[in-house]
Amino acid sequence: MQQQQQQPLVGTKKRRVMPQELFAKFQSKEDFMAYMTHQLQLYVPPEKMLNRDFIKQLLAEGKKLLELRQVVHVSVPRYDELSVKRFWPLMQRDRAFMLYMPDPMPDGRLPEREYFWNVLNTLQTEYVQRLIEHANAQRMTV
Repeated sequence: MQQQQQQPLVGTKKRRVMPQELFAKFQSKEDFMAYMTHQLQLYVPPEKMLNRDFIKQLLAEGKKLLELRQVVHVSVPRYDELSVKRFWPLMQRDRAFMLYMPDPMPDGRLPEREYFWNVLNTLQTEYVQRLIEHANAQRMTV
């Protein structure tokens, strides 16, 4: 019993789990995603964004996931001026936002569009709404 109490706990502060229990639950990335989404009710990025480093950072609490009930979903028009390619370099300086994103990839891969905008909209709703309104206004005044 004493040995179990000395082992470090991982996970969110509300949901502490012993590491060996956690690793035993996952045979694949899909298992990890299903556990985080269905059991812990967390907003998990798409599989292509989940790399080993990001998962390690999540378990060590260096990165975070939003709770599903917190996420403010948004439908962002597919305009060039609202592309992830344009906003990703700007948002990398925002520490609060980057807590929910994987670190930039050396190969230059971008975050998935829907996840990127939903996280940004959850954290900065007014900013995203102003961006969309401005982009629509620019498109309507030709």
